[in-house]
Amino acid sequence: MFMDIKIKNEDIKFKYRVSAIIETTNKVLIEKYNIDKYCLPGGYVSLGETSEEALKREIKEELDFTIDNCKYVGTIENFFINRKQERTHEIDMYYIIILDNSDIDKINLEKCEQDHNSIIYHHLEWLDKNNLKNYNLVPNKIKEIIINNEESFHYIEVK
Repeated sequence: MFMDIKIKNEDIKFKYRVSAIIETTNKVLIEKYNIDKYCLPGGYVSLGETSEEALKREIKEELDFTIDNCKYVGTIENFFINRKQERTHEIDMYYIIILDNSDIDKINLEKCEQDHNSIIYHHLEWLDKNNLKNYNLVPNKIKEIIINNEESFHYIEVK
């Protein structure tokens, strides 16, 4: 049984996550997780698991797709108020995955996942990188990183 690295006290919540920048010819895969918010596919790192192992596991769980090659590209340390109005400190490790156009159809864009004691519905879509600026992709800095093809980054985002 996996134990996600999440810590919460009366003042703040901490999360350790991984996210995938999955690209193919000028497109990036994003997930709609709220009425007007999008994020990249990924999830929590479990205790005793490397960030790369977590990424591969999360992509298999969420997209029903097995990845072999991924490359670590950066970290965003994010401080924000979550939708439950909790102060949150999140460290997110980002990996880039470049796919052939033939792989696009292999990814399940509508997936239902059993995650511990709850069911999560994933709604993903391929988005043209030129249109990314028109979407509320969080954390906010990741849009600029993807559009500018940054291959090495570390940012701290405070809201």
